[in-house]
Amino acid sequence: MKSVPLPQRLKAFTRLGRIFLRAAGEEVSLPSGDEALVARLTTAMPLSRNANPWFDEENVRRALGALGSVMTEEKLEQWIARYPQLQQEHPVRDVLVIMAGNIPLVGFHDMLAVLLSGHRLLARTSSRDAGLHRLAGLILTELEPAFAPFLSFTRERPERVDAVIATGSDNTARYFEYHYQKVPAIIRRNRNSLAILDGNESDEELRGLANDIFWYYGLGCRSVSKIFVPEGYNLEGRLFPFFREHASVNLLPAWQHNLSYQRSVLTMENIPFLDAGNLILTEDTAIASPIGLLYYEQYKNPGYVDNYVATYVDKIQCIVERTPSRNGSIPFGMSQFPGLWNYADGIDTMEFLLTLR
Repeated sequence: MKSVPLPQRLKAFTRLGRIFLRAAGEEVSLPSGDEALVARLTTAMPLSRNANPWFDEENVRRALGALGSVMTEEKLEQWIARYPQLQQEHPVRDVLVIMAGNIPLVGFHDMLAVLLSGHRLLARTSSRDAGLHRLAGLILTELEPAFAPFLSFTRERPERVDAVIATGSDNTARYFEYHYQKVPAIIRRNRNSLAILDGNESDEELRGLANDIFWYYGLGCRSVSKIFVPEGYNLEGRLFPFFREHASVNLLPAWQHNLSYQRSVLTMENIPFLDAGNLILTEDTAIASPIGLLYYEQYKNPGYVDNYVATYVDKIQCIVERTPSRNGSIPFGMSQFPGLWNYADGIDTMEFLLTLR
């Protein structure tokens, strides 16, 4: 079987990107026939929450908008220009992608990479996925029918595949490593993101930080779960006003349940905490905070933060700060907008796929 020609692959994903943007509420022009495909997405949005209560319509739109913004002709061509091998003929491999279900369309970048590389995708979706990846796949095959034999979904565990890309917890990663030890694999584990404040942030930057913390209810690996602040920093005065702009998280019963639980645990254990009403802050050296909780540390010397980052580099997905200076760090408010080449866990997915040739 020959791959779908690269120009056709690019054209289909560019059209899909515009459909995503329109479904997210952006004003973009579309061929008349694509309007019906937008309607299928917008109809699915309120239904997603029935399968996964964390997938509210606002966050589904946000995920579609973020993906659509990078699937432009210009950005896709910029991305593939890094890989001249994509222009060459190659054997088609069967690539199993085991997708997480923590945020809407979290596995779409892997889906995009596999299909754009010319391989065949077998996607195993999470039970919490709410059908969004399948719907995106159906729309893609309507835009480009030649993709149909290259795209399938399963809830089972296939025995024979040529390669695996799996995303899960540290526990499931051990299972994946054992079960797929005989094939090339990318196995992703738990990661979290952190923010480093120097005390000179503007209101707009702090508003961006609040987005980095609250969007997708803090469930993504790019969600900020811990912040570093200078010693004596006024957490309540500087941050709480922007945190409270996200008061709508309290409308979700699961969020409220987690807040109540964390308050009770911290109170019973006599651990000091600050309560913003919709988020609890407590001082802790750990990086991964539970839902509804944000860890913070105060620092005197920036060298302490540098050492922390070096120690936990394998647990950090991204770092947000006012003046990005560390490798891979990004400005406040941008943690949920990765570029096509901002690979999860820092592993170049496209390069991996090209080695399968």
